[in-house]
Amino acid sequence: MQADSGTPLVRPVQSQASKRAAFLVALFVSILLGSCSPKAPVSTGIPAGYISAFDITHKYNLTLHADLATGVFRFTGDAEFCVNPGSNRALLNGRSVFFSAPVLLLNGNLMLPDDADAKLDSEISAKTVFVYSEKPTPVPTPTRSRPVNSVPSLPPSAQPSYAGTIVLDPGHGGADPGAIGPKTGITEKALNLAVAIAVRDILVSKGAKVIMTRNADVHISLAGRAQIANSSGADCFVSIHHNSTFDRLVKGYEVLYSDNNPNGETRLADSIVLCKAISSAMDGKWSTYDRGVKSKSLYVTRLTSIPSVLVEVEFLSCSELEPVLASDWFRSRAAESIANGILKYLAAKHQ
Repeated sequence: MQADSGTPLVRPVQSQASKRAAFLVALFVSILLGSCSPKAPVSTGIPAGYISAFDITHKYNLTLHADLATGVFRFTGDAEFCVNPGSNRALLNGRSVFFSAPVLLLNGNLMLPDDADAKLDSEISAKTVFVYSEKPTPVPTPTRSRPVNSVPSLPPSAQPSYAGTIVLDPGHGGADPGAIGPKTGITEKALNLAVAIAVRDILVSKGAKVIMTRNADVHISLAGRAQIANSSGADCFVSIHHNSTFDRLVKGYEVLYSDNNPNGETRLADSIVLCKAISSAMDGKWSTYDRGVKSKSLYVTRLTSIPSVLVEVEFLSCSELEPVLASDWFRSRAAESIANGILKYLAAKHQ
């Protein structure tokens, strides 16, 4: 490109440091908009032997941060995990660990070698956790939904008679906010707790016993949540979350289970039945999409010995729905759906 006089334009030289800083600023903003969920990579874009940061954060309920000063990517939650693209060295809870291959940054997607997953799993599973007593306890090693109001609530006379015992798990809490609404600033941890409390109240009114992994804005580790479920003697475990993504148009609910839980085929079959009962009960309660019942290797559904599911109620990142997610109207509909699904599942199991 030349100036009118014919003299070439002299462009200021941009240093590598400034280029890197500009790139990190852009990347940090994009991660911030997606809150706890980095951009979901296209499945065909993940190299063999690697796992995406998206899958790591969802599997272990971690939050991803980009450090503008150092270029380090930091995962926080039940473990602190720091990685640097191009390097096979990482810091895991302050200790140096080494991967079989370097961390990659491809088209804005952070990719970690498969053995990073194994190292995280081992670290979190072996942690000593603190529950309410604060005493250390060792832990063993899219289809369109039907229109709103098309599915009436069950009349009181038709409600299932069996209630049983249920563990409700409001995701995140304490220093871990989960996703954050881009417009409202509301935190996922607050929405999760509000919905879980409303579900609890409905279940208790039907005669159920409910165990909450948390009743307030406190942090409970993933291992601690699984331990509460495994020592409860409950009929089932239901973890409540809200989803997030970069695309502000995406909306919908989904119910997840883990098909790699080591506790037998009966437990797996029961988890799938519970997923379907909750998903069916959510259909038509608000204008959204049914994103289906899916298997995903999540810590709290993989390491619990009772039938366990995780409900992604709705996308906090959705520009259409974000303003109403904290309303009494939405909370009551979401809670009623989840509670009815649980009660239907238990009634069918114990009829």
